[in-house]
Amino acid sequence: MKRILTTLLCFFIILGCKSLETKIENIDVDQKKQLVNIILYYPDASNKLKAEERKTFLNASLERTIIEELIKGPKTLGYKNPFPKGTKLISVSKKDDLIIVNLSKEFIKNHPGGKVNEELTVFSLVNSLTEIPGIRKVLIRVNGKTYDTLKGNVSINVPLMRNRSYFDRDKKALPNEILKRQMTLEKEGRWLEAYLLMSDDENNTYRKYYDDYVKEMEETKALGFLNADFVVGGYILDPTKQKAKVKVNFYQVDSSGKKVLGKDLYFTCVNIDGAWLVDWLTAQ
Repeated sequence: MKRILTTLLCFFIILGCKSLETKIENIDVDQKKQLVNIILYYPDASNKLKAEERKTFLNASLERTIIEELIKGPKTLGYKNPFPKGTKLISVSKKDDLIIVNLSKEFIKNHPGGKVNEELTVFSLVNSLTEIPGIRKVLIRVNGKTYDTLKGNVSINVPLMRNRSYFDRDKKALPNEILKRQMTLEKEGRWLEAYLLMSDDENNTYRKYYDDYVKEMEETKALGFLNADFVVGGYILDPTKQKAKVKVNFYQVDSSGKKVLGKDLYFTCVNIDGAWLVDWLTAQ
């Protein structure tokens, strides 16, 4: 992530998640370039949407790949497939910040119904697609037609936006606690858990998709920049109380060879629907 990489480059060079269950082997270099790390949201036993990471081949577009993989169902024990048996993707298109998904008739015909079940199905799809930066809305069609509801409870006749109420986010943690947790996870190479503590603000133009984040973090780790120890200090809220500047000090070695704390740096955290998340743009 450029937030970490840029900071460490500037201040150190001058001075001196659960493993993927799918193993893809025996592929050539060109094929490897087409592998993407994606995030899929599936419901668990508590009816919360939980993220599953998957490395797979890109099929035409990121949105098509996400939908096709999502419909296949989860690989994580305890997660449920909210899509009715037989559901297929007919087509998918993108227009500005909207993705239009056209699914087969089984999506409605075979759905068991019920408000919670319908919402989990719909927002498993919507939340997985709005993970893509720049995508704000998803319109669901069935056999090319727009239906009022999925099965009588959840409207699908208008474009739907991200629903964060189904995410199980820590709303009690303070900004500096979230930042420390996120930076520690990055240091440990736990990319999915770290990424989920990053801002998913639709208006943040610095936001990255998970695949870009993973590749950037793997490069950062290979260069050794994640080895630096750090201390996360206090924070200052802005007047809106929706943003916080959190103080961070990285350890460095002085001219005598002694390990000391470096200068004060400040990272931004933002409050989204009651939960603090780490912003993509570092405040200095």
